[in-house]
Amino acid sequence: MNLLLILLTLISLLDTVVVADTLVTDTLMADSLPPRVHIFDDLPNVEVRQDSLVAALLDTKIFGRPEKMIVDGFRVQVYSSNSQQTAKEEALRLEQTLAETLATTIYVTYTAPYWKVRLGDFRTYEDANAFKAQVVDQFPQLHGDTYVVRDQIEIIP
Repeated sequence: MNLLLILLTLISLLDTVVVADTLVTDTLMADSLPPRVHIFDDLPNVEVRQDSLVAALLDTKIFGRPEKMIVDGFRVQVYSSNSQQTAKEEALRLEQTLAETLATTIYVTYTAPYWKVRLGDFRTYEDANAFKAQVVDQFPQLHGDTYVVRDQIEIIP
């Protein structure tokens, strides 16, 4: 949030410099203008680090980019297996069972050699952990296999 405030302040300062330059240009003849002074030339390079959500929001709100954004977040993993014989069928069966009772997005993925079933898109660990508790209450048989995991999540700005 502080970074966004600094960015907006810099933009407003640059806008002020441009406005002042425009006023000078309007009142003086072109040959009598003072040479431009580059006030940022002597400053060291600045590296901006920001949460991926800030960049995605700026892209979406300013440039009209995608409706969904991929950011760092958390999901609740309820199944993971590398059994070549049964993992895919079990993952798809669990997806169908969960879809009948849970109102959340269910992701079935294959990352060699594991089939995984993950639930939801949560920005915070606390939100994911609270949802995990609800899942375990509804499906006690999943208690031993249910974890909160870091993942790339989809959000709508």
